[in-house]
Amino acid sequence: IGLLAGRKQNSDSFWVNGRRTGIILLIGSIVSTQVGAGALLGIASASFEGGTGLFVVSCTSLIIGFGLLYWLTPRIKAFGDGNHAITLSEYLGHRFDRKTQTASALVIALVYISFLAAQILGLKTVAEIWLGIGSAASNAIVWAYLVFAGYTAFSGTRGDIFTDIVHFFVMLL
Repeated sequence: IGLLAGRKQNSDSFWVNGRRTGIILLIGSIVSTQVGAGALLGIASASFEGGTGLFVVSCTSLIIGFGLLYWLTPRIKAFGDGNHAITLSEYLGHRFDRKTQTASALVIALVYISFLAAQILGLKTVAEIWLGIGSAASNAIVWAYLVFAGYTAFSGTRGDIFTDIVHFFVMLL
């Protein structure tokens, strides 16, 4: 699905889906992204360790975060459309200076790498516990995940959104 959706794209389509993602696709993609192994295992294990208060704080911060997104999205889209900007670091570079843009890009890259590492570790742990398999087999699953992540990077935002929609409906079922 991702490879089909990602074919024959220009740069704008690859990075920001041609700046025309509908609300249903956007919500499905965000929910699919938020409900991953890292989030589920992290919240579940932290709640087990620290009690239900952490679960309540996590849910509250999620609701507040989505509320802020709802409030900020029109402003972000207007800036992106008007300046052909794609990333948060481009906004910070426009607002402040080039050093701020570079520093924020590095911080964001490190955060994304950390999220990917958490997803991979969560996938490996789930595979070992739920499937009762050893480390070698779970490593094969991790490699499959990395291939999937690579193809997602090839297919761009459009491919990622359509793949997320499939994941959304699978999780919904």
